[in-house]
Amino acid sequence: MASTVGNIKHAAERQAMSVMLDGLVKHLDGKNEEERNATYLKIVDLAGRFFGKAAPEEKLAPVRAAITEPDNPNHRWISMINHILDHTDPHVAKMTLLNLGYEAFLNGTKTIRANREKYNCNIPWLILFDPTQACNMHCVGCWSGTYGHKSNLTFEDMDSLHDDRR
Repeated sequence: MASTVGNIKHAAERQAMSVMLDGLVKHLDGKNEEERNATYLKIVDLAGRFFGKAAPEEKLAPVRAAITEPDNPNHRWISMINHILDHTDPHVAKMTLLNLGYEAFLNGTKTIRANREKYNCNIPWLILFDPTQACNMHCVGCWSGTYGHKSNLTFEDMDSLHDDRR
C-alpha cells in the first residue's frame, strides 16, 4: 500500500513539475540574459524554500554568483542552459529539465539522502556504466569510439554488476 501511495505521489509531483516547466520554457523564450537571470534567481529562491535546511544560504550563494557574475567560472553552466533553450526544441528542453531537474536532482537527491541515512554509507549521485566501447558516432570530446570493438561486457557480466545476491 505504501508503495502505491508513493507512486501516486511521485506521478502527481512529476505532473505538477511538467506543467510548471511548460510555463518556464515558454516564459524564457525570447528573453534576454538579464531577464533570464532574474528568473533563474527566483528558481534558486524557490529551491531554497523547497529544500529548507538541506539548502542553507552558504550552498545557494555560489549558485546565485554563477547566475549573476559573468566572470564566475560556473557562469558557463548558465550560458549552456541559455544555449539549450535557444537551440533546442521546447519539448526536448522541457523533458531534459524534467528528467535531470526533477527526477535526478530533486527526487533523486531526496532518495539518496534517505538511503545514506538508512544504510549508513555514502551513495554517489551518479554512476557511469558503459556496457560497450563499440560506439561509431565519433562525438567530439568522447573517448568511447577510440577503443575499437573488442571492449564489450557480456550480458552476464553486466547483470552481475548490480546483482544483489552476490
